Amino acid sequence: LNALLLIPLFLLGGCVKEEVIPEDTSVSFDIEFAQHDFVLAGLPSYVKEKDVYRVEKEEEVALLAYLKVKDEVLDFNYISENELNLDRIYAFLESLLPFSFNLSSSQMNYTKNEEIVLTLYTLHVEPIFEEWVNVDDYALAIVNQAKLKDGSILEEIKNIHDVIVLNTEYDESVLQLDLTKPSTNLSFDSLGVFLENTAVCSGYSRAFSALSNSLNIPSLIISSETMTHAWNLVYDGSAWKFVDTTFDDPIPDKEGRVLYTYFLLNEKEFIKDGKHIFDKSAQTRLSADEYIYFANYVYFNE
Repeated sequence: LNALLLIPLFLLGGCVKEEVIPEDTSVSFDIEFAQHDFVLAGLPSYVKEKDVYRVEKEEEVALLAYLKVKDEVLDFNYISENELNLDRIYAFLESLLPFSFNLSSSQMNYTKNEEIVLTLYTLHVEPIFEEWVNVDDYALAIVNQAKLKDGSILEEIKNIHDVIVLNTEYDESVLQLDLTKPSTNLSFDSLGVFLENTAVCSGYSRAFSALSNSLNIPSLIISSETMTHAWNLVYDGSAWKFVDTTFDDPIPDKEGRVLYTYFLLNEKEFIKDGKHIFDKSAQTRLSADEYIYFANYVYFNE
């Protein structure tokens, strides 16, 4: 009797199989002139999170975050075989989002025999102002009201530049603030331009980016920690050029005055007077070359 019982137990034990992990799949997003394919990771069943992306570099995470935020999704999960720097992810993402935000990341380690076999990261974008959800609507309203969509891409870029300069006054009151501390002043945001007609350089450049987005014109927001200043990189139809709407709207504000001193210049032209300084590449900063590389990656998938 004992021998007969042992046989089915042995057979049942032989039926235990290792888990088959699903294969990775691909998902595509379109942006301006490019299509970007991202990898959804096939993961073991013990990972309960859905839509976990497999990424390789900070630029990829930043672009994915931007695309998610456009759909009003403020967090997502990813894994990577590479060690990615959150500060650089922030720097790349800051060049795309036309509003101010904070960025945070959390991680969950899966272990086996006390060894980490998988680390899952969750990236969270936290906009500073609740009105962030309306930035695209505000920009589109200005595009329609001011009839910015008119003619060639060069004419449309000029229209964007002019409507910002003519309708915005530089907010000198922020000069009294401690800029090393976080601020909830609208002047630092595109909302300052759109709602109060008052801003500082980050507000000017974010508004330029929001209006460019509305017209499907590729652009980035450039930040310089060295200068504590911001301006824009924009594609004029044939090349990447720099625009500084803040410097083209000098203090004191004069009604009807528009300068073009810093309008659609290449890098050599832009820095020749010594008033603009690009950061050098670092963990928290991007160089001019890195911004142009990222712009080509985002808008042309190069």
